Amino acid sequence: MRSTFRILFFLKRDKKKANGNMPIFCRITIDKEEARFGIKKDVNPSIWDVQAGRAVGRTSEVVEINSIIDKTKSALFNALTLLLSDLKGLAMLYFSALFF
Repeated sequence: MRSTFRILFFLKRDKKKANGNMPIFCRITIDKEEARFGIKKDVNPSIWDVQAGRAVGRTSEVVEINSIIDKTKSALFNALTLLLSDLKGLAMLYFSALFF
């Protein structure tokens, strides 16, 4: 059986703040089951690249946001590696419990 694992970072457009920024969320999909969580960071939608799932530019804010995204992605892949070595398969319930 083949398992799938996807990570997507996106803006929660229905939670727009007064200053125009929107919170960044992460969606993890494992075999068509998904979990979502906020990374506790807001970004102006004008600097967000939807295709890349990252902020665009060279400002300190962009560097900080992209660093948080990279660290989150790394932590998720590390958790997946642990699960694969321990469980020899994927299950959203176990993955969610380990990371959250």
